Amino acid sequence: MEAISTLLYFLITIGILVSFHEFGHYTAARMCGVKVLRFAVGFGKPLLTLKSKSGTEWVIAAIPLGGYVKLLDGRDSEQQIAPEEQAIAFDTQPLWQRSFIVAAGPLANFLLAVILLAFIYINGVPQLPAQIQAPAEQTLAANLDMEKGDEILAWKSTGDDEFIPIVSWNDLRWRLLDAITAERGFSLELEAESGKRHVVEFKGDALPRLSPNTDPFARLGILPIPGKDADGQSTWFELQLGPIDSLIYA
Repeated sequence: MEAISTLLYFLITIGILVSFHEFGHYTAARMCGVKVLRFAVGFGKPLLTLKSKSGTEWVIAAIPLGGYVKLLDGRDSEQQIAPEEQAIAFDTQPLWQRSFIVAAGPLANFLLAVILLAFIYINGVPQLPAQIQAPAEQTLAANLDMEKGDEILAWKSTGDDEFIPIVSWNDLRWRLLDAITAERGFSLELEAESGKRHVVEFKGDALPRLSPNTDPFARLGILPIPGKDADGQSTWFELQLGPIDSLIYA
């Protein structure tokens, strides 16, 4: 039963991805005034065929492992195009419109990914807080007097004017990785366990270099507190964001 369920979920996922991809091509073609002859999800024998007023055939086929959009195209030897339809054929459109139609499929999949990730963030994602372990000796964090339990509240890259709130360890991790890769310094606003707040600055030329053999976060001395505190209570929390922030983080 588990194998059947896995196969079913796989086919549903493929169907959704293919449908969005082909709908991107379809929408772009219609926007550019190109006639769409067929929109098909699946290959092989058609199981269901509907025809719209615009002349497009909507097809669901037997093998749900792909799909395609068939456009009016003078380069297709199987198509006989009437003179009055030349203006709505794919091959007679300007290069930028043809490029837009071709690229619209992948763009639709990208948009779908953003929408799904935003939906996940709106509903809540388990996250670790941006609270650090005790920094190892001789690391940058230790040299800046950072301590166990310090929570990173905000981030500011060198040269920027304002601090940006840090919402979770995952948020901080990506910013640290970007800074290390770009060798760009940054400042962190911290809140100690005592409640005292202060700012520490990491110089760009002092940041560790990326290496396949070492953990750059360990070399910085900035690692998250494990998922349980000293009392054995989980430190994980549900990160929920508003619609705009969800789209940004997606």
